[in-house]
Amino acid sequence: MLMRRIVLPLVEACAAHGDAAVACQVEQAVFGHLVKRFEDPTHFEVCLGMIDRPMHQLGKIDRLPIEPLAANGANKLLFFLHNLGNDFAHTLLLVDVVEAYLTIHPALAHTVGVAGVCGETASPAIRGLAARWKIPVHRLQERDGLHGPLQDTAALLASGAYDRVIVVSVPIAISYLTGLLPSSRVGWLTMKYQLSCFDHLRLRCSFRSGLRREQTVDGRVWLQAAPLFNGRTSLSANTDTSPVLKQARHHKIVVYTINREEKIRHPRFLDRVARILERVDGSVFVWTGRERLPEIDAHFAARGLQDRHLFAGWVTPDDLLQTGDLFLDTPVLSGNVAAQATALGIPVVTDSDAITWVGTFLPAYLADRGTAAVAHLDALIGPLQAEGIHLQCAGDDQYVDQAVRLAQNGQLRRKFGQALESFARHYFFDAGRSATDHFENLRAPIVE
Repeated sequence: MLMRRIVLPLVEACAAHGDAAVACQVEQAVFGHLVKRFEDPTHFEVCLGMIDRPMHQLGKIDRLPIEPLAANGANKLLFFLHNLGNDFAHTLLLVDVVEAYLTIHPALAHTVGVAGVCGETASPAIRGLAARWKIPVHRLQERDGLHGPLQDTAALLASGAYDRVIVVSVPIAISYLTGLLPSSRVGWLTMKYQLSCFDHLRLRCSFRSGLRREQTVDGRVWLQAAPLFNGRTSLSANTDTSPVLKQARHHKIVVYTINREEKIRHPRFLDRVARILERVDGSVFVWTGRERLPEIDAHFAARGLQDRHLFAGWVTPDDLLQTGDLFLDTPVLSGNVAAQATALGIPVVTDSDAITWVGTFLPAYLADRGTAAVAHLDALIGPLQAEGIHLQCAGDDQYVDQAVRLAQNGQLRRKFGQALESFARHYFFDAGRSATDHFENLRAPIVE
């Protein structure tokens, strides 16, 4: 309602007056304060799709005299990060992909650059990547929101320094960029949702199993790349500093999640957790986040579970991984911590509706099952399936039933964790394949 009644007319008015500077500030504010608060792909799709047309129109008004790319595709790529000063999860994933690619192809370091908004210095991971491979890092200053940095980015392409800009993860500025630049000059590397709302975006890349090069989602073609996992093989020592975690240890069973509060607040997830607590005697739920949301407290209070959940704040993940018994992942979007836990043999209950690391590679396993290559996995996964325990759950009831069984049976949890660890070690660690997939996709020819 707010988007349709206030935001859309405002952005359309900006388009009518050619005021891209104000429109870019509005888009940035709306994304941060309205869209991102709800980790739901439908919400993202509707809100960003609503302003796609006027934002694209504004880009066309500001368009620079840059020719479309030739039919052989892009050579020099410029990765655009909305925030270059912090090592967010998507920043670290990008660094891992570029690092893996240049390890294989060191002579191609001159074909990669990074740009983004930051202050005096880029993040430690970006600085390290730049130092190791002599990659240029373009530190852009925020002016009129992202309007100034986007103009600077387009100027880098106009100068001939780069062939194509790749927007990394955060789905804002895409509509404006596809007007500002020819569509063959813009790509989006998403690490979250496969949104179809950008009508003029021609190059969409996402993390998937790599079993197929292309996938059609809502009529849009996505190029697929195997995700790159650069996780650790052991947990760090437990610092044991959190009073909440010490309190949790007094309970018989600790179920927990390590996620942002935007994902934890999802009604389906909260209902699942409440059902699990109601069925598992002596259990407690520990959850994390930057802010304790009253709506989460209210949900558990309404179920009479106000004393059965603990807010741990922004904890060291390894501490909670060693304190808890069962990791409950959210049903909308998985994260790196869940992937790390899986690779360490920690029992993690995930959902087939979410974008998870296990789900990404599950089609590859199903195709390999019964062959000598995965006999060691079959030996672990087969007996679990016979007992009704799945690598990934389908639907609320199966999720809750499996979590309850695992919470009540320590031996079953250990077997499940062993199966997840073996699965992860077989499929997650192919850095060469992942890096090659990504760069082939991002350099692909695009028809205007």
